[in-house]
Amino acid sequence: MYTHYPDTISSTLYPILYRNIQPDGVEQLLVSIFVAGASVGSYRASYSGTTGTSGIFLLDSSGYVGANVAPGVDVKTSVFGTLNDFYRQSNTDCFKETYINIYPETINSSGYLVTSTAAQQSTTTYALSADTWEYDYNLSIFQQPAGNFQFLTAQREARRVADADNIFLSYLTYGTDAAEFIFYDLAGAPASTVVIDLVHAFTDYGMQTFSVGLANILGQTAGGELVILSGTFPTSSSGYSYYTVQAGVYSGSFVGSSEVLVFNIEQGCPDKLELHWFGKYGGAESYVFCGNFTDQVKTDSENIDVAQTWNYTAPRANSYDKRVLKTNIQSRKEIEVNTSIPQEDGEYIATLFESPEVYLNVGGQYVAVVIDNATVPTLDNREVELEVKFTILFG
Repeated sequence: MYTHYPDTISSTLYPILYRNIQPDGVEQLLVSIFVAGASVGSYRASYSGTTGTSGIFLLDSSGYVGANVAPGVDVKTSVFGTLNDFYRQSNTDCFKETYINIYPETINSSGYLVTSTAAQQSTTTYALSADTWEYDYNLSIFQQPAGNFQFLTAQREARRVADADNIFLSYLTYGTDAAEFIFYDLAGAPASTVVIDLVHAFTDYGMQTFSVGLANILGQTAGGELVILSGTFPTSSSGYSYYTVQAGVYSGSFVGSSEVLVFNIEQGCPDKLELHWFGKYGGAESYVFCGNFTDQVKTDSENIDVAQTWNYTAPRANSYDKRVLKTNIQSRKEIEVNTSIPQEDGEYIATLFESPEVYLNVGGQYVAVVIDNATVPTLDNREVELEVKFTILFG
């Protein structure tokens, strides 16, 4: 048995398919699917073709695997880290190993169908909830060693960040055990370098999220989830124009193996909305909107016309008799957002509107919300900025 499609690391959005060849006499297979070491379901499969006298079985476990990989409807996915503090967490809910066991079924001399008791185990596949990279099913661009592998984020452009902003990055851990932050002064020269231990076995397949926003790293010292290998985080962003983040390997010195992401330090806006969402590549995404926000309450209801009572002694209805009733009343808080963003952020913000799991930072706490009535142009060749309109709905 061998993996037919996809590669070692796959996406739950596409078939997780195994190809198996059995000798003549095997009528069907009992297939048991395992996710994170536990059985999650089973089914029987008939062969889909032949090669010589042998039968070819194509075995798809996508549905079983997808139902067990984040995001879930009842819990907050682990990519959403601790606000206003350093965070590092292995995302075992988002990235899971899967394999199948098959048991050939044959007909014995008495004419009964007999299931083999000896399991034939497939190769191991690792699955995450990620869209394909551009138009290629291969997710190797996010893997090391690939040469400048990419973080699990849709934002490659330089990001804006203020002192109070939380940002998190997710990545695949294989071949990576450290991250480097380089802070640049106002003249653009490197002024401070910090290397942190990502505390993950170098050879393990896995997924992890860590903090990179100024609200998460300024003034942070070693302790808890933060293990500093060299350098010291600045206590203030004053005197720095931007900083970079890169993942890689540390053995006495840091060697980068990922892309380098740039974070431009800016003055924070007094009126802001900080949103975090589950990204199209299965990782953490963050963005701060500055602009025009309107808090409002929307009420929906049903109206019922009521038949009036009639009395022969007093056939007239009173003026205060109820002729219409309001029922099934629902009130919902919402925020209308009407703002502008840089051109280069258009496609990134579109992934917010597509996300199944979104949170608003309210007073340092995650509040689950839904994005509605969203409109964002991803490109406007006649404007410097893009106009964005959407509604944030609260439960």
